[in-house]
Amino acid sequence: MSHPGGAQRVCDDFRRSLRPDRRSVLRAGILGATGLSLGQLLRHEARAADNGKSTARKPSVIIAS
Repeated sequence: MSHPGGAQRVCDDFRRSLRPDRRSVLRAGILGATGLSLGQLLRHEARAADNGKSTARKPSVIIAS
C-alpha cells in the first residue's frame, strides 16, 4: 500500500542524486573541448607528415663514457 505523494518523494531523491556537481561539469567541459580540438591536432600532424616534417620526437640517448 502506497501513501499519497510517495512517488513525488522518490522522484525528488532521484533528481537530487543526478544533480551534477561542479567537478563533473568542469570535467565534461574539458573533455568536450579536448574532443573538438583533437581532430584539428590530428589533421595538422597528418599534413606535417605529408610535407616531410615529422612531429614525433627522436629517441633520447645517453652516452656514458
